[in-house]
Amino acid sequence: MEGVGRMLVRYELSKLMSGKVKWLLLLFLAINGAAYYIYLIPAIPSPEYRKVYEEVHRRAEQTGERQAGLAVIQEERLILEQKAEAAAEAGEEFWLNEEERLRYEALQIVEEEYRDADNFDTFIEQIDARAEKLLEFPIFSKEGSYSYRNIIKTQKDFSGLKGLAVTPQSSAGLVKMQEFILADVFVLAGVCLLSFQLFGKDGRSGMQKLLQSSLRGRAYLKFVQLATVSLSTALYACAIYGWNILLTGETVGLPPLGAEIHGIADCRNVSFPCTVGLYLVLFMLWKMAASVTIALVFQAVIYRFNGGRAAWLVLGGALGLSFSLWFYLPENPVAKIFRYLNLIGIFDTAEFLGDYQNLNLLSYPVGLTLSGCVLMLAVGIGSCVSVAAFGPSSLKIFGYVSSRESYRRRGTSIFRKECDKYLRVQKTWVVFLIFTAVMLYRDVGEWQDAGLVMPSEYYYEQFSKDFIGKSGMELEQALERLEEQSLIFMDGGQYAALDRIRIQAQYILESGKEGTVYINERVWDGFFFDKDKELTHFLIFLLAAVFSLGGLFQHESASRMGVLIHSTANSRKVYWYKFLIACLTGAALQAVIWLPSCFIFFWRNPEALNMGMPAWSLSGFREFPTDWTVGTLVGLTVLQRIAAGIAVAVIFFLFAQIFLSTVQFFSGTVLLFILPNVILMIANMEYMNPLISLLRYHLEPLLKYIYAFSSWPSVYHEISEVACVLAVAAVGAALWAGDRKWK
Repeated sequence: MEGVGRMLVRYELSKLMSGKVKWLLLLFLAINGAAYYIYLIPAIPSPEYRKVYEEVHRRAEQTGERQAGLAVIQEERLILEQKAEAAAEAGEEFWLNEEERLRYEALQIVEEEYRDADNFDTFIEQIDARAEKLLEFPIFSKEGSYSYRNIIKTQKDFSGLKGLAVTPQSSAGLVKMQEFILADVFVLAGVCLLSFQLFGKDGRSGMQKLLQSSLRGRAYLKFVQLATVSLSTALYACAIYGWNILLTGETVGLPPLGAEIHGIADCRNVSFPCTVGLYLVLFMLWKMAASVTIALVFQAVIYRFNGGRAAWLVLGGALGLSFSLWFYLPENPVAKIFRYLNLIGIFDTAEFLGDYQNLNLLSYPVGLTLSGCVLMLAVGIGSCVSVAAFGPSSLKIFGYVSSRESYRRRGTSIFRKECDKYLRVQKTWVVFLIFTAVMLYRDVGEWQDAGLVMPSEYYYEQFSKDFIGKSGMELEQALERLEEQSLIFMDGGQYAALDRIRIQAQYILESGKEGTVYINERVWDGFFFDKDKELTHFLIFLLAAVFSLGGLFQHESASRMGVLIHSTANSRKVYWYKFLIACLTGAALQAVIWLPSCFIFFWRNPEALNMGMPAWSLSGFREFPTDWTVGTLVGLTVLQRIAAGIAVAVIFFLFAQIFLSTVQFFSGTVLLFILPNVILMIANMEYMNPLISLLRYHLEPLLKYIYAFSSWPSVYHEISEVACVLAVAAVGAALWAGDRKWK
């Protein structure tokens, strides 16, 4: 029995790592390591600064007491400040040498660390005083209420930290490591890949039905498969996060493992005694547990839907909803239940371990850490029970007509047969139906939405009415009149509008290009330079294209009909007809997205129908090489977006031929297109947080190729002609190689 079990485990493990899976996992590990190192580069101290920082820390520690060490640091900092002021008064450089500048920076950082450590004792002492003060108010002192119970629980939880010996520690490395959200993304990608490999592969190949009828093909085999994927997921997560910890320690630096974590200001809310080493262990264990939980959920859904596209839809929707809850919900005891207790929220280790929070569960305060543990345990057990109790289900969208009647209706044309196979057999018409419904919903909302106009935009519209169509002397006179009136402007929106008009008018007056006139840039910015809209529409297109084109070659591979087709005289026609179908799909999807949107734009902005002025009139096209009109660029923009849809469809066509496995095809397209598009959408948000800062300043420059497909007018001057020619040549060579492979 034990020998059979070990053989089964080895077999399932070999099946799990078969094909390209192990290489894709290694690729994810390599990309994570490279991305994390690039992310850490700005925080890596120079050897000179590190040496000075350690020397300052050592001097402060030799005093034996925090207060004495803080006094030594402050005294040395004041001496350097006085020296710098004296040098400045004498007309010399602010710092006499580089060593003194580095020393001053190190003194500032170490002083802040000592203050943070010193404030911890005050923080603990104030918890009791704060609790007593709050309980004096009737709103907090009502017994049985959440507020009362939360105050009592917080006071009790932190009582064990009184008298804790805390030493000052550097927080840079630990904070940077926990803010690197991309590691979680790579873990999710690996979990998805591993989860679809066993249950998904058996479901798609039909082996699941055969295994169900065997002696060990039910509960025992399912348990082995669940355990194999879960163990592999845990090891993969350990490799991702373990590498990040090691790299952080070697570059930015981590505090001593035996030091109390409460010496770091960002971790003083940890409600139990905890060293840095213990915190890192808990960090690893939590990330591994969250990864295994996600893997179990994935396997339950994949098993239920036989690894088909329905599983991708369900899991994609669940992840999208979870991310929205985690990213957008506010910080309050009720909202936190939904913000953190979901598939994405449980990865936020800094909140679960590094911050003390209570959830309001039926007026009882329950710790966020305990809630997360219970959630992961319950979801994991529920997923295992679901796999054991429920069998696979085939999602039938519609019934089939008889083969003879179907054959008679479709005729004998190869192109018709390929279209029938594409639309009916692969159920692509369902994707088109959902896609069209989504776009109709968006278009109707855009049609009815009056739009939020900021004060500066409103005043820009009002002031610009006297400038439209003017240039030269007329524009100068209009600008002078507006400048005279600006003395009475008091509103901030009016000043902002005036500055924008002044900059635009000066550009037109100084451009020296024939025919350039003042036009309403705000209107045309919504057509040419609205990155949010372009990226949102491109994401919808990508999702529709992925689910439409993923099975172009899978039917022949799964049914073994490819061998028969290759032996016929018209086998090459089948390949190029599939290529034609992919191109038509890309063009049709983009047309459904953008043509109604263009119609709505001109319907809501009738003044934009006057498109005879040169494109140079828009400051965004100041470097445009020809004197084409705005109307010409409108037409070219629409054509470019349709051409971009065809280009993406061609790339997906090649992917579908290379990656015959659904999970590999989806992984490749998500990694190269969908994930970068989502990253750019987040990076272009108007506000700032650590995630947006990471994406905007470290990753967006590497992902600008997405703009080439989604927003050509915004990046035309950044696209190298040589790169375009090489890209077209590479795609052409890949198509030729695909044709040879098909033959």
